[in-house]
Amino acid sequence: MQGHLNGVRLLMSRPTAPRTTPFSADTRMNKISHLALAFVTTTFMAFANNACADLVRINQAPLAEISPSPISDLLAEPGGGLFIDVSRSIDPDLDDLITLWEIDLNEDGMFDMRHDLFLGPWFAVPYDLLTGPSLSLGAGDHLVRLRVWDTFGATGFDTAIFTILPAAVATVPEPQTFGLTLAGIAALWGTRRRRLTAQAE
Repeated sequence: MQGHLNGVRLLMSRPTAPRTTPFSADTRMNKISHLALAFVTTTFMAFANNACADLVRINQAPLAEISPSPISDLLAEPGGGLFIDVSRSIDPDLDDLITLWEIDLNEDGMFDMRHDLFLGPWFAVPYDLLTGPSLSLGAGDHLVRLRVWDTFGATGFDTAIFTILPAAVATVPEPQTFGLTLAGIAALWGTRRRRLTAQAE
């Protein structure tokens, strides 16, 4: 289990009583000579005439999850972009929460976008950003990596495949020069033929 130890140390002296006094219900043995609090990272210590007990908090790592389900819905379309929902990521500790979400879109180990609590666990990535010079992703399947952080600095990861659809290529029809030329020649030849026929008559 990945985690961090955080806790409070409770210090108190051992109960004391005269050695000659037999133990009975009337014997007042619960005497606390001093009480102190201190932050600790260990679990238990005992020394000399004092006992030291630690109240330890074990921080569990957050669980990252990329939505939607099925993941095949992660499509980036021209004129739009890629929408990634990571709101299903949770922290198993009831007294903790996820404070930061980060995504790596081109598998270079650097996280390209990050959202804090103000921006929330949703990413809208423009199509031009995916295919532009900063990420340089072409049409096809790509891997997105998610990293989440909790308030104690523990992290969790998840990955998913997203698809970039190819941009439509505009086609310009070629001018019908050859056809128009033949039609023009035929029309001119017909006119000339009629004129020659009329002159012969």
